[in-house]
Amino acid sequence: MKKTILILVMVGVAGLSFYIFEARAQMGSGSGMGSGMMGGGMMGGGMGQGMMDGGMMGQMCQGMMGGGYGPQHGSQYQQPPKPLDEKEAATLLENYLQSTRNPNLELGKIEDRGKDFEAEIQTKDGSLVNKILVDKNSRWMRSVY
Repeated sequence: MKKTILILVMVGVAGLSFYIFEARAQMGSGSGMGSGMMGGGMMGGGMGQGMMDGGMMGQMCQGMMGGGYGPQHGSQYQQPPKPLDEKEAATLLENYLQSTRNPNLELGKIEDRGKDFEAEIQTKDGSLVNKILVDKNSRWMRSVY
């Protein structure tokens, strides 16, 4: 009896493992016909594409053989954005205030503090709620308090 249960459990685990592996293989980069293991799954990118055409293996080999990102093909890193000006900071803060969904909040005055902008968040009647610093380069926002 114990042997039978053990065998059934082992067969069930093996079947489940195969099912998961097959599902992951078919969720590869391909689409359409031939999107199984060799068509568009782990090795290919769609109908008729093979190992070196654009699937995972093709991308790995392309990077190892000099076909990836580099000085000759452009950089994989983005250039840092230009620093925010006051108008862009105001837009960023207005979007933040809209995301809070608090109709009683509005943007107060904004002051340039060198590498940051300091903005006042106030109620509709002008009461100060918070002061927010916005980094000009990273666009990172944090409370002054």
